Amino acid sequence: MNGNWLQLEKILWKQYLLKHRSALLIFLILAILIRALGVSGQENTVKGMQIGICALDEDGETLFGSLVEESGIFHFCLYEDEETMIRDVKNGNLECGYVLPEDFFEHLLQGKIRRQIPLYYSVSSGAHKLSYEVVFAHLFGMLSDEVLKEWFLQSDFNTGELAQKQLDRLLELKEYCEQGGETFAFHFEKVGVEAKEKTVGLDVVRGVGAVMMFFLSLLGLANSKELWWQNKMLSHKQAKNIGNRSLHVAIAGSVMAGGIFILIVRGFDNPLKEVGALLCYYVLLEVTVRLLGIVLRTAQNVYSVAPVLLLVSLLLCPVFFRIDTWVPILGYIGKAFPVSWYLNFFY
Repeated sequence: MNGNWLQLEKILWKQYLLKHRSALLIFLILAILIRALGVSGQENTVKGMQIGICALDEDGETLFGSLVEESGIFHFCLYEDEETMIRDVKNGNLECGYVLPEDFFEHLLQGKIRRQIPLYYSVSSGAHKLSYEVVFAHLFGMLSDEVLKEWFLQSDFNTGELAQKQLDRLLELKEYCEQGGETFAFHFEKVGVEAKEKTVGLDVVRGVGAVMMFFLSLLGLANSKELWWQNKMLSHKQAKNIGNRSLHVAIAGSVMAGGIFILIVRGFDNPLKEVGALLCYYVLLEVTVRLLGIVLRTAQNVYSVAPVLLLVSLLLCPVFFRIDTWVPILGYIGKAFPVSWYLNFFY
């Protein structure tokens, strides 16, 4: 048998393709349909960190407009609904979110500073501490014009026909002092490297592919155990050898099918990284599936538990959503599944 290992591999590959032809065909058809419909499922990428701004009046929209012109590491998104923004913060789509309620600007002008602008942020992100500087720098820039106007109106200079021209000149001088380049000021800039792209949301296509690879590997485990007990004419050692080789083929075939699925749907942005991740996932599946094989001793047990493992992977791993946003401990439990490790390689 050792001398005919190549022939045995061919038989096992043929057996694998015939045994799982329906699942593999569904895999292929699904990839082609998704590709044809143009729904790649690839994550949206933007330059910088995503910061939400929920503006509930015109002053808030004015502040957002000045923030959009920022060319730093932050990317600001406008929200009309506070609940939607909070949900995106919880899901990890936003680093943090600022709520600019109605009349907040007037309250600040009146000296009401505390608790005027609610801030929502994830405990796992520290970007909100950096965003303070940008958001409030623009806010104080807006306030400074109004404060300067108020000072002028109450001063002795607000007399005569030239009062408006004097106010306009005063505002021009203020603008020059801030933007002219001759006044001492701090300017924070990222030097040496470009701002990295921030992944927004989850890669559903990759997540579905990872779960399907895991599920096909479980079916391969059940198949290898069926081979073990069906080969009554073989010795224990020979049956064990065939079962091990069959499992190798099943896991390798599952990973290859998953890679083809991702390639068809959206392509490989970084082929070396994609192939390296698939190879690591193959090793991880080898370890995980064999450990499960020790616990689930028969094919019937594997078939019974496989749907449960599939469902738990979808719920606890970052496929469609991040469960640890609401229940952190479930996120730790999800790391016991190989799907999470594969997906976290890219997130």
